Amino acid sequence: MAGFEKNYKPELIQYGKEEGVMETIFEYSIFTIDSLSFKELEKSINSNSKITKGKYYLNIELDNYIIENNLKILNLNNSVIYENLFDEIYQVYLLSDRKSFVVCRID
Repeated sequence: MAGFEKNYKPELIQYGKEEGVMETIFEYSIFTIDSLSFKELEKSINSNSKITKGKYYLNIELDNYIIENNLKILNLNNSVIYENLFDEIYQVYLLSDRKSFVVCRID
């Protein structure tokens, strides 16, 4: 969670990745934190100038987790993090249970 002012102590719930021909093209991790930390993370994301537009990267395992747990992404329009166009792209999705979030890395 580099780049955020607070040191959150997330617990990993699920991890997955998609392999391309030569390398991993997408990785995701689903974490849980307490509700107070979630509020602080949400505030940090909404006020961070490095987090811009958003989109959803379709992944069957991630989709299944979201659907099975009846969750929605709260910040889809404000979820992409990158320094410049040549860096890896990260997305942070805050989930509607208000205690879990997803971090995705896209090459």
